[in-house]
Amino acid sequence: MATSIHPFLVSIVMRVFGSAPRRWGRHLPRLLATYRDDKRFGLLAVFIVFVAHAWRYFASEVAGQVHGDGFYSWIFVRSLAFDGDLDFSNDYAACGDPWGMGVDEGGGRPANPFYFGPAVLLAPVLFIVRHVIRLPAGAPASWHSGCTGPLIFYTGLLSIVAVTLVVYFGYRAARRFFDEGTCAIAVLVVGFASPLNVHGSFVWYYSHVWSALGVALTIFLTVRFWETPSLGWAAAAGAACGFAFLMRPVEILFACAFAAAMADHARRGGVRRMLRSTVARTLAFGGALLGVAALQFWVHFKLYGFPFIIPQGKLYVQLSHAHPFLLLFGARSGLLYWTPLMWFAVLGLPLLVRPKKSRFLFAGLVLVTCLHHYIASSALGWTGAATTGGRVQTSLAAPFLLSTAAFLTPCLRWLERREWTRSTGALVTVALLPWVLVTWGIPTAGVPYDRPVPAPDLYGTAVRGTTNTIYTSIGNPWTLPATILFALRYRASPAVFDTVATDGIFQKQYRSLAPMGPDTLSFASPPAAYFGDGYEKTDQGARITPGRRMRSLFALYWPWVTHIHLSFVAEGRPANVTLRTGSFFRRYDLGSVHVEKTTEVDLAVPKNAFDSGIDELLVETDARVTLKSIRFIDQGKRDTRVRAF
Repeated sequence: MATSIHPFLVSIVMRVFGSAPRRWGRHLPRLLATYRDDKRFGLLAVFIVFVAHAWRYFASEVAGQVHGDGFYSWIFVRSLAFDGDLDFSNDYAACGDPWGMGVDEGGGRPANPFYFGPAVLLAPVLFIVRHVIRLPAGAPASWHSGCTGPLIFYTGLLSIVAVTLVVYFGYRAARRFFDEGTCAIAVLVVGFASPLNVHGSFVWYYSHVWSALGVALTIFLTVRFWETPSLGWAAAAGAACGFAFLMRPVEILFACAFAAAMADHARRGGVRRMLRSTVARTLAFGGALLGVAALQFWVHFKLYGFPFIIPQGKLYVQLSHAHPFLLLFGARSGLLYWTPLMWFAVLGLPLLVRPKKSRFLFAGLVLVTCLHHYIASSALGWTGAATTGGRVQTSLAAPFLLSTAAFLTPCLRWLERREWTRSTGALVTVALLPWVLVTWGIPTAGVPYDRPVPAPDLYGTAVRGTTNTIYTSIGNPWTLPATILFALRYRASPAVFDTVATDGIFQKQYRSLAPMGPDTLSFASPPAAYFGDGYEKTDQGARITPGRRMRSLFALYWPWVTHIHLSFVAEGRPANVTLRTGSFFRRYDLGSVHVEKTTEVDLAVPKNAFDSGIDELLVETDARVTLKSIRFIDQGKRDTRVRAF
């Protein structure tokens, strides 16, 4: 690749700077207009992504450290590389167990509920690194034990290769359907301004970049099978899907993309005539997938004494409590809130199914991408405690690259029909460059990863100044088209959505059911992520008068509420208070409360009454009364077991 890119760059420099200035207007547009046919533009874009992520990695001050969930994924790596086993007793003793996960859950050894898959790639690298790298005399014990320091740093270099391969495989798949320039721009958008930006080489010790690699490889090999169906390509695609499953089990959904490719061949060749080959190729795909995925079941058996388990517990994913809207637009983890250029990818998804030839194939890919997003939004860990930039969508980098190319294709064609431009690819690249750069700068600008951030604070000073007025008076411009729906439903400014969808209360640990944070909404001192009207705020709480309806909007992390404890103070004569709660689509009657002087009352609530992500509480009274607080209670029995069955 280097030998072909070098003369290519030299030719650009010579052709541009070797010409007289008066000829630039004639030669430069002609040169840049070749983006559509020159196959080196895509490889150049991939190379730029490689250089940028490598630069970021070496410039990072935390490249030799692992944090959060990634600490426990690293424990897998360390145990395999240092001891060749999955007994974490000495690993936790050396590196610690900050979240207390290392308890025996049936396997006769300390457990680890986080992702094993990345260790398949990283453990061999760490094994080599620890035998090659010589640590300085007097190095801390944590360096020698591989808990911090150079051994982690050099192992993490593999993430730069992983990021590069993600965009490369995505580019190779997209190039079969879209022209070179479009694919090159899509590579830059995904490489710099998608969740891969943050959770690629910058936070490589999480599982997300490795699952992105598995998905990209699965899609590329599925496309190759779709082009030239054979048992070999089917087995390769199945092995890649099994690899993706090892990284994060939800990635097994991308087997649906292969099923769509298989169905397309059966449809075009005749179901009866293709039956034998279809069965053989399906068995090749499924056998390879299970052969690789079986490694995960073996790990579960070693750690838990049973192969088919859900390490996080049965409560972790609740499909009936999904909030896909919040996972797209919320400040806590919204994909489009943190990475606004992903609007191209989202809008490009329906455009993927327009061409007749590849419609069946891409219909399957679009379906599984949407299903992946829905399932991600149903995990309690995300509804309740999400983090920077919709990190669970990192694995969708390759599908997003394809859909970005699908979106850019008609845009570039429209621009090319205008007489005032010929170099549409160069024009679009230059226009997108500032937004790519500000998104790229998010993780190095001191932005916290563990809490929501006002949108203008994600960007540099210049951009912050131009967007802050819009943000504070109307709402986040990047999510504004969607939050208008919120404004129409709740009759409030779109900025209210940005306020409410940032944080919440009533959070529990989904394994132990232990409370995490407050379970009470105090109206005298409501949380920052709260909006209310129709009442007068006092030192005691919210004063409600007859003829006015109090309305409150707030977010709850825990989706189950069986009772609420209400605290009222009547001012004068007794009052009858009526309460209702509302989701986006419907409202529930909570009942009435008779208030005399100071009244404390527990009220049972209908099932799902407080399960809309953003909850609306409506209160009316026939006499003046002050609502001091609401405490949320869950008295239901929850299944926290890890066995799948």
